[in-house]
Amino acid sequence: MFKQPSMHPSYYSLDPIKGRQLLERMDSPRKPRGIVVFRRAEDERLLREIKDETILVDAGKKKPTLVDIGCGAGRHSSLLSKKCSLVLGVDVSPEAIELSRARTNGMQNVEIRQGNLFELDLKNEFDFAIFMMCTLGNFKSEPEVLKALLRQVKENGGQVIFDLYSENSIVPRLEFYRDAGFENIGVDENTGTVTADPFLVSRTYTEAQVGEMIRASGAVGSVEQLCEIAYICKVGARTESPKSEAESRDRVQAIVASMSHRREWRKLNLSYVPVVITGTAASFVSSYLAEKLGVSRAQATTWIASLSAYFVGSLTICTTWYLLHREEYKGNSKKLMQDSLKIIGGSSIAQALSWLVCWTGASLAVSLGASNALATAINKLLDWGAYIPLFNFFNRNRVKEMAENMDS
Repeated sequence: MFKQPSMHPSYYSLDPIKGRQLLERMDSPRKPRGIVVFRRAEDERLLREIKDETILVDAGKKKPTLVDIGCGAGRHSSLLSKKCSLVLGVDVSPEAIELSRARTNGMQNVEIRQGNLFELDLKNEFDFAIFMMCTLGNFKSEPEVLKALLRQVKENGGQVIFDLYSENSIVPRLEFYRDAGFENIGVDENTGTVTADPFLVSRTYTEAQVGEMIRASGAVGSVEQLCEIAYICKVGARTESPKSEAESRDRVQAIVASMSHRREWRKLNLSYVPVVITGTAASFVSSYLAEKLGVSRAQATTWIASLSAYFVGSLTICTTWYLLHREEYKGNSKKLMQDSLKIIGGSSIAQALSWLVCWTGASLAVSLGASNALATAINKLLDWGAYIPLFNFFNRNRVKEMAENMDS
């Protein structure tokens, strides 16, 4: 917020004398009420956000490290010194450095250094970076400033906290700047930007503009109302590039689709309970009737029992599938028929293969003298034991396709 090097295009310049007056005025007890409330809200929020002994390191905890960019008169560096293992205060102005060092004198974990944010390279080592007193609103390119701030905090978990003036801040700001000795103060009615001589630019923001600024910087974070005249923002580095974000969305969609697929499998497997009951009953009844009508026991307990179970079981599967999805098929009998045929198609392949197993077992049982009931029971045990996993195998893509169609 002080006189800035002219080499960087994003900086505005502020006369160092007026800058010092502004900081001293901030510490004065005679301030507009809105500024008093704002300053108190800043302090209280930072004390909540910068918690001591909350940074997990291996099996233990330690106090966080913090860099106070644009530290001004050192108010926040002093305030947070007990919360942090190290506080580094940085400001481009020699006047600010003098005030900050006087304020933090004797604090062993506080270091005050003159420096330019855009030349500062802390190698993403700090847990927190703060940029308070709405200083971001004095810059031409806010996203560029946020990017520079993010370069100072840890890429994994590091946070930048800053605040900005809201639409309700115009009146207290104008009073504050007049009392600090600024002249020719004006307000752009369209943007809410306050300007004054010696050269001062202080912007006003809406919540939507702050959110867009954060996105433009490539960061992620939150915007909240700090008080009536300001917003508070907490942001961190975006850990995924746009490409990986798209990949992440694809992964989420794939997980959702997989969950839907598994849900349909569970429903389909529920249908095996009535299928086994009806199919087994049909096998015993048809086998018994066939033998009474003169069909040999071997034929009655193999292909007659199996065919009757197949037709009754297929009808049960289709009926159960419909009952489990009657809301999805409401008024769409054509779709129900198509899906039923798909299921029966997979069922037929599985049934043909399972018959080879169960017929062999039933025939062997009959040749060894087993009764009709025992041979039919052996038929069904082998039939269902082979049929269910085969049915799942041949219908996995069909059920996946039906689940996707339902979700869409």
